[in-house]
Amino acid sequence: MWLFQTIVYGIYSVSGYCGLLFLKALILFLAFWQLRSLLKTITQDKALILAIMWSVLLAASFRFTIRPHIAGYLLFVLCWYCLIRLDSELSWKNIILIFLCLVVWVNTHGSFVLGVFLIGVYCLYRLSPFLKEEIKTLWQHDEFRKIVFLACFTLIATTINPYGVKLLHFVLFSHSGESKEALKHIQEWYSVSPGFFFVFSWDKTLFFKILFWSSFGLMFLPIFKGELRHCLWIFYVGGLTYLVLQHYRFAGFFAFGVAPLIALFYEKWYRELQGFARFIINSTLFLAIIFAGQTYGSAIFNPRWSGCVRWELYPKALAEFVKVKHLPQPIFNTYGWGGFLIWELYPEYKVFIDGRTPTVYSTDFYWIFRKAENGNKSVIEYLMKQYQIKTAITGSSKLCRVLRRKFGFRVVGFDDRGYLLVNKNEIPNGVKIFKFYDPCKEFHDQVKKLTGSKGKENGRIKKSLEQIERELNYAITVFPSVKALNNLGVLYSNYREEPTKALKFYQRALTRSPDNYGIYYNIGLCYFDLGNYRQALPYFAKITRKDSQNSRAWLMLAKTYHNLGEYKKAYTAIKKHLTLVGDGATSEAYQYLGMIKNQLYDVSGAARAFKRALLLAKDEKEKAVNYYNLGKCYEAIGDLEQAEKYLSAALNTDPGLKAARKSLNELRNSR
Repeated sequence: MWLFQTIVYGIYSVSGYCGLLFLKALILFLAFWQLRSLLKTITQDKALILAIMWSVLLAASFRFTIRPHIAGYLLFVLCWYCLIRLDSELSWKNIILIFLCLVVWVNTHGSFVLGVFLIGVYCLYRLSPFLKEEIKTLWQHDEFRKIVFLACFTLIATTINPYGVKLLHFVLFSHSGESKEALKHIQEWYSVSPGFFFVFSWDKTLFFKILFWSSFGLMFLPIFKGELRHCLWIFYVGGLTYLVLQHYRFAGFFAFGVAPLIALFYEKWYRELQGFARFIINSTLFLAIIFAGQTYGSAIFNPRWSGCVRWELYPKALAEFVKVKHLPQPIFNTYGWGGFLIWELYPEYKVFIDGRTPTVYSTDFYWIFRKAENGNKSVIEYLMKQYQIKTAITGSSKLCRVLRRKFGFRVVGFDDRGYLLVNKNEIPNGVKIFKFYDPCKEFHDQVKKLTGSKGKENGRIKKSLEQIERELNYAITVFPSVKALNNLGVLYSNYREEPTKALKFYQRALTRSPDNYGIYYNIGLCYFDLGNYRQALPYFAKITRKDSQNSRAWLMLAKTYHNLGEYKKAYTAIKKHLTLVGDGATSEAYQYLGMIKNQLYDVSGAARAFKRALLLAKDEKEKAVNYYNLGKCYEAIGDLEQAEKYLSAALNTDPGLKAARKSLNELRNSR
C-alpha cells in the first residue's frame, strides 16, 4: 500500500538497507510492546502473558520481512487495544481513535479487512443485548447509538484512500476466481488441509497450533455455560482459521488476532475450570513457554540466523553489474527477485515481473512467465518478439540453456542464485563472456565431458582446463560466489591434484557459506588425500552430526577412522553407511568393511565382505586388490590352499601388484 511504500522509500533514500532493518525492528518492537500492554489490561497473570507472547512471536516470525504486512500486525494489535478500552469506557474519544487507526491501516496494507471483521464482530457482540428491545426505543440508548456510529465509521474508513471503495473490492476479490491459478504456484500463498491442525510437528507451526487449540478450546466454553452472546467470538476465530486454511501466510495475523481472546476467556473461565481441564490448559501454556524458549534460543545461536537481509537469497552482485556495465534493456527476471531488483535498479531499469501477482500482473501474464522460466521455446520466442528482451537475470538453468542455444544469448555473469545473460548482439564493450566455463552445468559433468577418455594429460584438455580456471578466477573477483570458489577447489583437487591449493578456495567458500556440508566434505577430502587424517576427521564428523543421512560422509568417516587405527569407530561408521545406501553399496564400501573386520579379528566376516567387494569391483585393479585381501584372510585362518588360489588370482589380474607377489612367494616358501 502507498503509505508504507512511501515511508520505506524515504527511509531507504536516506539510510539504505540499514534504515529498513531499523524500521522493521521498530515496527515489530512496537507491535509486541503494544501486545504486552493489551494483555496486561486483560490479565495480571505473567505466565499467561509470557506464554501467549512467545507463541505469537514464533507463530508469526516466518513472515517478519520488510513488507507492509508487518505494519498490519501493529495496527491489528492497536485496533484490539482500542476495542478493549472501548469495552471499559464507551466514549467518543475511543471511537475516534479506532476510526483513525483504521484509516491508517487502510492506506498501509490490505489486511485492514481483518480490522473491519474484528470491529464488525465486536459491534454485534455489543448490540446483541438489544435484540429483545423494541425498535422504537433502541435509539434512546446511548450505547446503541455509539456502537451504530462505530459500525458506520468503520465502513467510511475503508473509503478514505486514493482509490475509494474500489480498494475494498480489490482486497476482497483480487485473490479469488482465476487468480487462484497463479496463487497456487506462489510459495507464500499455499493452502493447508484441515488435517494440518492434528499433526504434531516440532517446528514453529507448533506454536500456531497451540494458539489455535487454545483459542477454540476456550471459545467453546460459553456454549457449555449457556452464554450465547460470547459465542460470536467463535465466528471471529473461525473466520481467521478459514483464512489460514486458504493461505498459510495469514498465520501471523491469526496469532496476533486470537492472543487477546485467549487472555480474555482464560481469565474469565479459569477459576471455574476444575481438575483435568485446568491441568490441560496449564500444561499447554507451560509447554508453549518451554518450546518457544528452546526454539528461539537455538535460532539465536545458529550461525545462519540473522535479523539482517539475507543477501544469499538475491542476486546482488548481478544487479550491481547490470548497473555498472549499463547492460541493455528490457530485462527479464525471476519472479521472486522482482522487488529486490526494483530497489537495486529503479528508475534506470524496469523489471519484467515482481511479487505483486495477481494484484498487478494478470494470471495469463504470470502463466507466460512460468512457461518461459521452465524453458518453453515457443513462449520464449513470443516474449522475444513481444518485449524485445535483451538481458535476463534468471535462477532457471533451463531458461539459461535455451537462451544460449536458441536465441543467441551469452552468459556474462553468475552467482549462487542465478545467471546473467545478454543478447550477443547487444553486449557492451568491456563485458566478458563465459566461453569455457558453463555455470548451468554440474562442474564434474562439464569437466568429464571435456576430458572424455583421453585423460588430463592431453594438451588440448590441459589448455581448456586453464581457460576454465581463468574464467573462474575472474568470476570470484566480480561475482563473489560459493559456487565459483568451490569449483576452483574441485579443479585443483580433482583435476590438478593440488589439494593444498584447493584448500585455500574451499576455506574461502566456507566463510561465505558456513553450513554448506558439501564444502566440509571437500575440505575433509583434501586433508584425507594429503594424509592428514586427524585434520580431516572433524569435517566428516561434523557432517554426520548435522546430517545423519549423508552416506558419503559416513563412508569417509569410516576410512578416516580406519587410517587412524580407531577400528571400532570405523566399524560403526561403515555400518551406518551400508545401512543408508542399502543395495547401492559400492565395492569400496565392502572392501573397507572387510579391512576393518580384519583388524577387529573377525576374519570370516572380513572374507564375506571381500567377496562382495570382488563381485562389485568396477575394474581389474579393484578386483586384484580384493583377490589379495581374500588371500590374506584365508592365510590368517590357515587355509593355505585357498590363500594361494586368491593370491595367484590377484597377480594374474594385476601383475604389478607387488604386495600380492611378495605374499605369494612367502606362502610358497613356507610350505
